[in-house]
Amino acid sequence: MKKANPRRPFYDAVWPDWWHHHGSKIQVEGRDGNILTLSGSAARLRIIKTPNGGGNRFIIDYEIQHSADGKTARTVPMTRNELMAAFRLSDRTGVFGDGLIERYGAESAQQGGYIRWEKFLNIPCPGTGHDGDPNISLEVDERIQKAVKDLLKRKTIRGK
Repeated sequence: MKKANPRRPFYDAVWPDWWHHHGSKIQVEGRDGNILTLSGSAARLRIIKTPNGGGNRFIIDYEIQHSADGKTARTVPMTRNELMAAFRLSDRTGVFGDGLIERYGAESAQQGGYIRWEKFLNIPCPGTGHDGDPNISLEVDERIQKAVKDLLKRKTIRGK
């Protein structure tokens, strides 16, 4: 991780053009041991603290319902530092984030992991901002930041 060199993205209304407005509907659903769940009307995301990573490895598991019979599901691995940068707990960026920042505009990014401008986060990559993209958009508010911070502080529970 290194200090980010931000570039303002193009805006579509009041958010980056690569972000989907449904991201503002995602809220903290709850935490169960090593798992933090965030959900909204059409998406669910779980941040799973892996017991074998010494508190430094996470799996982001998400599902987006695009239509009655169409959905996207994916898992994305992240390190502790990547998770902190993605959720605005650090002003760092990934080793391979410069290309995304330069091309799409962002404060922080990691190829295959995330792209973020201010409170607007996409996992794992920028998109068109329209339904059907394989990425999940989140508006990282204070409640989400606090929940991620609490997960980072919590001692890993074996077997969960």
